[in-house]
Amino acid sequence: MWEDKEITANFEAIEEYDLTIHIEGEGSTEPAEGTHTYYEGEEVIVEATPEEGWEFIEWTGDVTSTDSIISITMDEDKEITAWFEEHTYTLDVTIEGEGSVEIDPDQDEYEPGTEVTLTAVADEGWEFVEWTGDYEGTASEITITMDEDKEITAHFTEIPTYELTVNIDGEGSVEIDPDQDEYEEGTEVTLTAVADEDWEFVEWTGDYEGTASEITITMDEDKEITAVFEEEEVEVPGFTTMFLMLSAVIAVAIYYKKKQ
Repeated sequence: MWEDKEITANFEAIEEYDLTIHIEGEGSTEPAEGTHTYYEGEEVIVEATPEEGWEFIEWTGDVTSTDSIISITMDEDKEITAWFEEHTYTLDVTIEGEGSVEIDPDQDEYEPGTEVTLTAVADEGWEFVEWTGDYEGTASEITITMDEDKEITAHFTEIPTYELTVNIDGEGSVEIDPDQDEYEEGTEVTLTAVADEDWEFVEWTGDYEGTASEITITMDEDKEITAVFEEEEVEVPGFTTMFLMLSAVIAVAIYYKKKQ
């Protein structure tokens, strides 16, 4: 200071800009939906958060992006929109073997939390085995909750069939119930031996052994069974019996002769 001095500090107002945020769908933003004021050059971080069952899709307006978090430099008034879309899931059901799956409800897409019932129905000669994929189990009817895209496979297997051969040894017949060319595994079959006149049933031989004339077998393999019949024996009177019978005849004859 070697003399009186006079100076002036000059200030200039910082420019301010408005950021307007809109929301389409179900969700929220930080900063919240509405208009917010910022100084020129300020960096603003904006984040979009979807509600349950919804998903963030994109920002449109003065900023376009598919990232849920974006950074905006405030160099002018700006207007942006956060777009949310209701999230849906798909269900892909495939079949291994011969059968079908009933789906209730049957839709192309499902809202989150939707319960779907799947019922496996085997074709004739086939049986349901299991579910694999996004659900595992052996019950033919199941209920799943759609909380993500799901792929499930229903597995069916062919039921084995077996042949039953019934032979006759002697004179008689066998009633077969049910009488079929082939039997599915586990089928119960009743066999009844019927002897012809002057014959009698003796026993079963082969893949079943027993003496009961009526039996029930379970078809778990090819089976061959024989019904054995024997001719009934005719009793011939012995010597003593014949002597007594002859004596009785003679006695009767003598009695009647005396009467005369």
